Amino acid sequence: MVAEHNLHKDFPDKVQKFEELRQNNPEFAKLIEQYDALDQEILEIEGMVENSGDEELNRCRRERVVIKDKIARELQGS
Repeated sequence: MVAEHNLHKDFPDKVQKFEELRQNNPEFAKLIEQYDALDQEILEIEGMVENSGDEELNRCRRERVVIKDKIARELQGS
């Protein structure tokens, strides 16, 4: 099942803080960029008819979780 992992949906109570950090914190903005790129890559892999990239898909998913955890820590700590 192909499912987009939108950060605003995942952190609905932090949207304002999310946008402030994105605009004012270059490291946070880079995390968002990395997360979005990985999410797009995962969506593309999941959308393939014949998925021969299970290892790549799992690697991307793990990396996305790590980045999302960093984003969550930033949102909680700021």
